[in-house]
Amino acid sequence: MTTSRISAVAIALSIAFGFVGGAGSTQGSAKDQTLSGTIASCKRMADGKEWTTANLNVITSSSYCYDDAEPNCRRYGRLYTWESAQRGCQSLGDGWRLPTDDEWRQIAKHYGGVGNDSRDKGKAAYTALLSGGTSRFNAVLGGNRSIDGQYDRLEAHDHGMSVSGHVAWPLAEVAAGIDGQEHLGPSGWLTERIVYDDVVQLYKAAGMWVVSTLVTASTIEIYKPWLEAMRTSTLKMYRAGILIAAGTDRPSLPGALHEELKQLVESGLTPLEAIRAATFDAARVLRAENEIGSLEEGKIADVLILDANPAENIDNTRRIATIIQAGRTVKIVPPETGADARDR
Repeated sequence: MTTSRISAVAIALSIAFGFVGGAGSTQGSAKDQTLSGTIASCKRMADGKEWTTANLNVITSSSYCYDDAEPNCRRYGRLYTWESAQRGCQSLGDGWRLPTDDEWRQIAKHYGGVGNDSRDKGKAAYTALLSGGTSRFNAVLGGNRSIDGQYDRLEAHDHGMSVSGHVAWPLAEVAAGIDGQEHLGPSGWLTERIVYDDVVQLYKAAGMWVVSTLVTASTIEIYKPWLEAMRTSTLKMYRAGILIAAGTDRPSLPGALHEELKQLVESGLTPLEAIRAATFDAARVLRAENEIGSLEEGKIADVLILDANPAENIDNTRRIATIIQAGRTVKIVPPETGADARDR
């Protein structure tokens, strides 16, 4: 045990004064102790220091629940002013205190770092330290309150998640901070048949991605008149540097995905560019490119081995010889048997 112990509280500073929210969730520990009717658990982390891994949940003056709703204390942790958080930490026993900014940075370094210490703007560390992450630190986000006492809204981006728009007005998507668009077709009849140049530049400037779902127009009769326009728009966006990922909007997998790859090639992408759209670029959309999407050391071993070259003919993606899922070879069962693939 180190000489100083740290109570893990996520700091959310406003302009005028600081608010502090409990970070983490209860995970059993040998150090569990009951304090003021709450359970505090702690863990020695990779930085060698002992941190709480349960929300600070000591009721002190100037502590509160997000949106003044008691259920939010259980969901996000109790929130505190800086002074009340200090008092809450002291009530845990000798040595417990709030972490410094440098201590947060040092623990994050063990999981990819943040700021200048990071290659991915802190995404890996953020994911590892959040609840359910590989660090078992189990931080949760607390929310914030403005100087006039109004609560900020908790959004998907606050939780490290990306957001897609379902064929909405382009300017509205960008203004809302949407990360990408699903479909380039006529859902809701809100889109032009071919995407305008200014929309392409708008999406590019906003860093948005697009999932065209061409297979919908190629297989559903009512949408077939839109297919050529969707292909043209897909190629137009791809050539402008917008990330195109493969998706289907169809429940018939994996067949629908093979058809989507074919439609991407029909749009003007090369077979290897289409395959990348379904692998590495799709992983980028999911913010999971550090775990899946390409064959690299340390990534999850999901591998499809074919008996024909897909670079010569995209239909060869259907000629599957071997499937390796998470490092295990999966038995391939002919579809006409109606049986499912089973592990060997």
